[in-house]
Amino acid sequence: MGSHSSPSLPPSSRRSSRPIPEIVRAGSFTILFVCTGNICRSPLAERLLTSKLASLGDDDRGSIRVESAGLQTANGIAMDATAAREGLRLGAQTSGVKSRVLDRPISMKANVLLTMTREQQIDLVKRYPVLLRRTFTVREFARILSFGPKIEAESETIARRSILTVEKASTIRSSFAVQAIDDDIPDPYCKGDAMHRHVADMIEIAVSTMVSEMFAI
Repeated sequence: MGSHSSPSLPPSSRRSSRPIPEIVRAGSFTILFVCTGNICRSPLAERLLTSKLASLGDDDRGSIRVESAGLQTANGIAMDATAAREGLRLGAQTSGVKSRVLDRPISMKANVLLTMTREQQIDLVKRYPVLLRRTFTVREFARILSFGPKIEAESETIARRSILTVEKASTIRSSFAVQAIDDDIPDPYCKGDAMHRHVADMIEIAVSTMVSEMFAI
């Protein structure tokens, strides 16, 4: 198992202790999946998690928001057709999904930001250093949830428990580090049906782990 610390930042960007001007909504919890183009991986993760959370009670479901955005994209691009088919195969509704450009307002309102690769994670944190403690790769986050200590807060709302889970994951992440290649979910764009299926299955495993460990579904 290789060593890994939090994404490295240039000295001039180390402002993670600065107050975040955009405050997340009280009583809610927003999960933001991030990839490059927001047409394959991150919208697939968004739609898979959304479908899995449908079994939550109305109050709990209403307090959890699931979104996605892209680091290098344009607004309004349709989801890749092969990725959309993979979502349908795995039980997600993928019709009408459109890309969004990741910007500061979208980023700042998220309680946890989950990228598909370590490179994207570093890019995101360099753009918005205040988000360092809330940004993980999706596989890293799932791994921490699987093997890290559980949050004992049954009296809290599901949104509050989720916030506490992210805070705990950030403090113990170095204990569950692996090589970057083991955290990355590759980009399947224009790489054929087999690669799309492989990537979709990787995302499905990570999302299913999140659902089981965070929401007990």
